[in-house]
Amino acid sequence: MFYRTHQGAEVDLVFTKGLTVVATAEIKYSNSPQLSRGNLQALEDLNAPVNFVLTPSSDDFLIKENIRVCSLKTFIFNYLSKL
Repeated sequence: MFYRTHQGAEVDLVFTKGLTVVATAEIKYSNSPQLSRGNLQALEDLNAPVNFVLTPSSDDFLIKENIRVCSLKTFIFNYLSKL
């Protein structure tokens, strides 16, 4: 599911179990991604316990306590099944 508000908060993917948001993912084409103010607002609105920034081939690292940057391949093989 995609999340966007009229105020500009947006994130590309929202993962849920029932009505509970369990994770979000923002897809970036850069391996040095920057989150916009709208992205950060969406993460705050949704209050997911874990958030991902997916890139073509970046390393796997945290940019904030609950925001992980990783490649799409790493996400699929290491994290997706745990959501």
